[in-house]
Amino acid sequence: MTIERAIEILNPEHKENYESIEPVIEACRMAISALEKQIPMQITEVHVDEYVCPVCGAENSCNQGVVEDKFCPECGQALDWSDKE
Repeated sequence: MTIERAIEILNPEHKENYESIEPVIEACRMAISALEKQIPMQITEVHVDEYVCPVCGAENSCNQGVVEDKFCPECGQALDWSDKE
């Protein structure tokens, strides 16, 4: 299912009837997944000039030790730096 189709299905003004609830369930799962990425996750691994995303494990650069990423550039997960700054 495309993102556009999921948005269409979840739109309260959408009037399409379904023979099965499966498209609605799939759209809801996609929406939940996207919303969960907006909950900041704590960074646990910080090295001299990089950090590791707590979700996808990507090693991302900190630009000379300065932490600026609000989201992982690989997977889009929101990042929480509260105890690292």
